[in-house]
Amino acid sequence: MGDLAAAAGVSVKTVRFYTERGVLTETGRSSGGHRRYGQDAVDRLRLVKSLRTLGLGLPAASAAAVDGAAARDVLADHLGDVEQQLEDLRWRRAALQALDEVSDDDALALVLPLLGSVAVRPDPEELGVFWRRIMPARFPRHVSDALAQAAVPELPHDPSPRQALAYARLHHLATDRSAAAAIRAHLNPAPQAAASPDPERVARFYEALARAHALATCALTVGESGADTPALDTFVGAYARYAETRDTPAFRRSLAVRLRRERHPDLVRYWTLTAQLAPTPTSPLGAGHGRLVTLLMSTQPERGRGVV
Repeated sequence: MGDLAAAAGVSVKTVRFYTERGVLTETGRSSGGHRRYGQDAVDRLRLVKSLRTLGLGLPAASAAAVDGAAARDVLADHLGDVEQQLEDLRWRRAALQALDEVSDDDALALVLPLLGSVAVRPDPEELGVFWRRIMPARFPRHVSDALAQAAVPELPHDPSPRQALAYARLHHLATDRSAAAAIRAHLNPAPQAAASPDPERVARFYEALARAHALATCALTVGESGADTPALDTFVGAYARYAETRDTPAFRRSLAVRLRRERHPDLVRYWTLTAQLAPTPTSPLGAGHGRLVTLLMSTQPERGRGVV
């Protein structure tokens, strides 16, 4: 046991510990009763020592030493853990840098509680919950999930201080139940309809809007003249079908006025903050919807123009 400890660069106590755990196997005993080990015991001890140095826990390192075939899987899992820890540290660094850039003490007192939400890498599911609160009651789950997924921005892996602060403010908004309730009331596509519209009918409306947003985002990427026309037609058609009317110039004028009037500041704030987080200039749903509303306004008389 002493010779093995010296060969592997560990203590005798360590050799005894791994022997008792089954990581090391005796090949026999000497005439004096001393344990004997083979060369593979040296290799196993060195492997465990290296894995522990890399930060693996004792159970994982021991399992990898016993089963060489499982070592790669253990290392892959550990690498994933390390990547997560690094990302947590990047978010924490960005939060600290954001605090360092706040010079006014009063502003610092306001910002400091917000940045607690980015002490580690944020969980986008928090924003998904916010959107599910906005959806109408008894809304089909597959539609609400699709909309929530489209509305939640992809978070940066290496955020800037500005992005850390943007997410902190976004988190504050998303966890405000009163803001979600107010936005939900504004997003009712037909205020003149019954208080509890048919959920399937509402689902079809949102599905049509999602198609229009996707077309608008594609047109935004392509940048070709006239590429927005199908998206705008789909967008207005969704509202027209929900209102059980036709897509006419008069309907478009009234819809433009309505969308401008119903602009909700918290929703605008949400899209503004997500635009600072997304890798592209703005998130797909926010980009598509904003572009469609702007296009609708631009096709109306001067009094109906504006940007939502």
